Amino acid sequence: MSLTLSLTTKIIEQAQYTFTDALGNVVKQQVDTTTAYAMSYGQQANGVNASVIVPTKFYENRLTIPIASSVHDIDLTQLVDVYGNVLNFANIVEIFIHNNDASGGSGLLIGGAPSKPWLAPFNSQTSKCVYIPAGGNWVQSSPYVGFSVVPASSKILRITNDAASPTGPGSFDLRIYGI
Repeated sequence: MSLTLSLTTKIIEQAQYTFTDALGNVVKQQVDTTTAYAMSYGQQANGVNASVIVPTKFYENRLTIPIASSVHDIDLTQLVDVYGNVLNFANIVEIFIHNNDASGGSGLLIGGAPSKPWLAPFNSQTSKCVYIPAGGNWVQSSPYVGFSVVPASSKILRITNDAASPTGPGSFDLRIYGI
């Protein structure tokens, strides 16, 4: 018996528009990018001799930023999967963060940890941050090389509540695929 490991990720934007055709009929047309940005991990890259990294570890959780500190530091070498196993990511193939604020008041800043900051997706800059508005998403993927996690020096991902005066704890969803 052989086991095949695969993972397919997609970024999909969907919309619908309505128009009246030449005969006066109302027509609804779906528009989406279902296949434009899909990649199956494990497939060969077209036209090159490189293959993508096949993730063997997966982390998913809804996390909360305490109102007292307004920050949540995540040690990428200490995350635990649903079975209680410490994942100890060495290389992250894809990371997805969703800001769960539905009121429109609190954005999130990703990056900029003061100690052992994870630098790979931020062009090795310690002060670089990415802003995620309320209800927004941040997705980074590196299917051929991955984003390196270095336990001694580059492993902490900081999530900061960007509201000037947070009125409650912020929450976000985090998904990480890697090896």
